[in-house]
Amino acid sequence: MNIVINGMDQPVEIKAGKPTALRVYNQALYARICRSFESGLGTEALEPYSIWDGETEVSPRDGTIVIGDPLDLPWDHRLLAQHLAERFIACLQEDEETRQTIDSQSQEIMKAIERIAFSFNSEYSFTKDWDLTKFIKLFGLEPEQDPGEPYIDSCIRFTEYIADMGFKGVIIFMNLGLFLTKSELKTFLDTIIFLNLNVLLLEGASYIPPKG
Repeated sequence: MNIVINGMDQPVEIKAGKPTALRVYNQALYARICRSFESGLGTEALEPYSIWDGETEVSPRDGTIVIGDPLDLPWDHRLLAQHLAERFIACLQEDEETRQTIDSQSQEIMKAIERIAFSFNSEYSFTKDWDLTKFIKLFGLEPEQDPGEPYIDSCIRFTEYIADMGFKGVIIFMNLGLFLTKSELKTFLDTIIFLNLNVLLLEGASYIPPKG
């Protein structure tokens, strides 16, 4: 994939499993690029840009996950949360034994509730069939988060979540290097390579690579 930014001479090439680092020394340009990425406006942004997958232009809103504040990882990003139930359902379609177990147990729960209903004067029955998607949403299935864990662990857990959701667009981290040691940054990059994700690390002129 390529990101074409109006204020830069060359497109930024992004390859899956090969994290790309872009350091912008012009602070004013860096600020405009950051604001533009966060806006998701593409060619209509303050610093116009476009994203390309081969010859196909990709919508910034559907093709990027932008982390403007590395300390506030967007676990509830719409491009991730909306696919959580779908991913679980897809996996169940390939696991007949587990699917049958869930269906059987759900029927037992409904029958147990109906038996309780028999003790009431009027008659009661379910008006809707069992639906795993609704169950997942109702009970708030979501990736675990631990505010007390090391920051690098949160970063790795977040990128694993992105990979689990099958996101194929570009993940843009701004100033991530400010919060990681040299060894942590290597661990993070190794994770990106292993998960085969498209990642752009965007840093400003004030960024000093960690020494340890």
